[in-house]
Amino acid sequence: MRARRTSHLLLMAILLLPTPLLAQLRFQEGRHFTTVPTPAVSGTVPAGKIEVAEVFSYLCSHCFEAFPMAEKLKEGLPADAAFAFVHAALGHKDWQMMQRAHLTAQLLGIADRNHVRMFQAIWETGEFPFFDMKTGRPRATAPVIRDAARFYAKGGGVTEDEFVKKAASPEVEAAIARTEKLILGWQVGGTPTFVVAGRYRVDSSSVATVGELQSLINFLVGQERSRRQASAAPAKK
Repeated sequence: MRARRTSHLLLMAILLLPTPLLAQLRFQEGRHFTTVPTPAVSGTVPAGKIEVAEVFSYLCSHCFEAFPMAEKLKEGLPADAAFAFVHAALGHKDWQMMQRAHLTAQLLGIADRNHVRMFQAIWETGEFPFFDMKTGRPRATAPVIRDAARFYAKGGGVTEDEFVKKAASPEVEAAIARTEKLILGWQVGGTPTFVVAGRYRVDSSSVATVGELQSLINFLVGQERSRRQASAAPAKK
């Protein structure tokens, strides 16, 4: 009887802890997230915002399955955080082409508005001709950058020729190099992977629901917020 009462009191004490302390008890480094050795951000979110990046590929089936979840995570971020999409290649030739296309679209300012459309075009409608919609297998002839240019041109804001020219530019080559260095520094082994503030790599397999993943990401946003506040505070004499 005494042991049951002690357990009950302990539970009540835990429930009365402030929410940030509860989150610290719930989410543990090494299990739910990893602090990467060389923190760095993509730099594609507004200055001052805490970056929440999804490392993904349009040709990754898991990323396609997860993109509605990623959209929910994006919508549920705190006001001082912003979402970024970082297209991985991970050594795959076809992924490399799509990485180039996505970075080109980012630099042209048309990536975000075509993000969901690209997933649907590859996996649902076949508008972007990578998979055979009947067999589900990759086509014998893989799409090239001109196919990506045609797709983005249909979305408006750019012509096919403008897109192809931009895709071959030194600016895009530099963006590819930065992205590859970023993904290597984050030690990303697969997609999708979420990275908060360029510092915390999330192990999404350690949580069971979208709600828990949102809580984990928001917890890490809070960690980064506290770190920045501590760094900005004047040193005590």
